[in-house]
Amino acid sequence: MLHVTAPEKSRKLCELRNKQFMKKNIVTYCNGCILAFSKLGTKGVHILELVFGKSKKMSVLNRIKFVMENQKC
Repeated sequence: MLHVTAPEKSRKLCELRNKQFMKKNIVTYCNGCILAFSKLGTKGVHILELVFGKSKKMSVLNRIKFVMENQKC
């Protein structure tokens, strides 16, 4: 959400963190972070994709719907 409320601060923070990564792959719960880091050459994966598989569409509502439809409980 920082990329929406303070884009310059978000960019600087992403650049700082990106320099600290030993590998250019991250796992996150934030789709905004995936998009921000991808601009710096870092590949991001949403944590729910690791648990439930990749959604065909990249949106929070689709991700939630996918999880709800594929719960094994």
